[in-house]
Amino acid sequence: MANANASNNKQQLALLPGSRLPEALNNLELMLKLLELLPSRAGNWCFQAALVAELDATAVAQLAKGRGWSCNGKVLQWQGLAVELCWGKFNQVLAECSVALSMAGTATEQAVGLGKPVLQLAGHGPQFTAGFAEAQRRLLGPAVFCAPGAVGASHTLEQSLDLLLDLIEKPNAAQQSIWREEGKKRLGSAGGTASMAAAILRALGE
Repeated sequence: MANANASNNKQQLALLPGSRLPEALNNLELMLKLLELLPSRAGNWCFQAALVAELDATAVAQLAKGRGWSCNGKVLQWQGLAVELCWGKFNQVLAECSVALSMAGTATEQAVGLGKPVLQLAGHGPQFTAGFAEAQRRLLGPAVFCAPGAVGASHTLEQSLDLLLDLIEKPNAAQQSIWREEGKKRLGSAGGTASMAAAILRALGE
């Protein structure tokens, strides 16, 4: 089960449904549909959803209850699974996760930059569509995965589940090293904003 005091030896999955409404709420529902397919051993995983302030607790609770989940404060629960709802903790959620389940643009880029593997779920948009997801994979490289198939279809979710199980249960040190190196190569190291600001100041000085 996911909670703020989760054991460090548990695998953590970050849910990144995006920031635009109402798309982010629809994306979160698709993510819950995927989690509902998880086997019983997922009880050893931690789930944290990084949510924007506009995606308020009332809307999330209504969505979850409509799918048979219960909502207790900042935790969604369903048949032994628990998802911690995290507002204002994006950096923490991303830093602590083993894998990111993402339907977002910038958030996926940040995950890849940290060397985290990302499983995409293409949505109905208007932003995170299958076409957007495919373009994102071309840009960000081998750390980003996505199952083929129609958006939200049962077989697509089942193949997404297979990818997720491989990513979170079969960590490969060599592959993780590649993801970290590719992330640095494609997005640069930390401190890029400061470097750009310094370059601008130098140019203005000249």
